[in-house]
Amino acid sequence: MTHTLTIIDTVHPGRPPLTMNEYERAHYRKQTAAKRRIQWQIKAALQTTPIPTLNQATVSIIQYAPNKIRRDVDGLGAFRKAMLDALVMNKVFPDDNTNHVIDGGNTILLDRENPRIESESSPHHDQHHRSRVPHRREGRKSLGFVTAQSYADHAARLESVGLTSIPNSHRLFAR
Repeated sequence: MTHTLTIIDTVHPGRPPLTMNEYERAHYRKQTAAKRRIQWQIKAALQTTPIPTLNQATVSIIQYAPNKIRRDVDGLGAFRKAMLDALVMNKVFPDDNTNHVIDGGNTILLDRENPRIESESSPHHDQHHRSRVPHRREGRKSLGFVTAQSYADHAARLESVGLTSIPNSHRLFAR
């Protein structure tokens, strides 16, 4: 079951309270004020649409913009971080690390009549998610903390299109 939180900003409908550009350029007091605003918006959304505590979930953000101005989906990164921190503070997730939260991506769509931001949390029950491949194996660099199953899937996809991955350089080479 997917749980959807709708965040409507009355000051700037359909616009995240904190974008990546604003976060990087703003004074720390403005950053903190924006984070607190997101925390209050999440708390208010949870009062109208309660979400049970989720141990593992895939979280995606959908921004319904009021106009067709070109937007960068990475601009939602600072909002995502503040939103996940607020969800942890309100006990929706035990923590916002990769053991509990999987990135479902960001999407920007057009909705002139009802601009808003929605956060969708889908419970995740994958046994392979918790089984980690060690970061360093046999004295060489590995792909980092990836699951054994996702590594096997990735290798199979690469071989199906005639590519191979070299762990030492993290580059793709044609055969």
